[in-house]
Amino acid sequence: MKKSSSKTLYYILRFIDNALELLVLPLLLYRLVKEHKLYRVYTTILEKVINDNNEFYEFLEKYDFKVAWFDRLYSEQTIPDEMLVLNEDELYDVVIKALLPIRPILAKSLLIDVISPYIKRIALNKYLIILEPVNFIALKNRYIKLVVSLSLYILAAMVIMHYVA
Repeated sequence: MKKSSSKTLYYILRFIDNALELLVLPLLLYRLVKEHKLYRVYTTILEKVINDNNEFYEFLEKYDFKVAWFDRLYSEQTIPDEMLVLNEDELYDVVIKALLPIRPILAKSLLIDVISPYIKRIALNKYLIILEPVNFIALKNRYIKLVVSLSLYILAAMVIMHYVA
């Protein structure tokens, strides 16, 4: 019983936190700026390692990585015929094991704490490997909340103006 009540409390607190972020614009802006500064630190480290570390640069060239928006690195890879039957989780395990040789390079250059791999199947025989800063999803969610929050404020202003006029 304790486990479910603590889980319920967790979800209630998360809901309150999200509601506060949407309704209190300065809180959202503060968290957004903080998250963006951290993101810039991560991308600066990533750019420095790419420019200074030949091993990591060779790894990126070997797997044909390209730079996408927001300093994310991605590579489109073909799935071998014998692995076409794998589901998403099994494919993720196989790809992560294939990336293990780069782990010492990431650890040596401190990138292991800065980037996280994301693997997504895009076709039956193709998948994407995305290396993105670890707080990318949190930053993206903060921007989405900002848009929603501003939309709510505009909607509230329109309703008030309608009833005042």
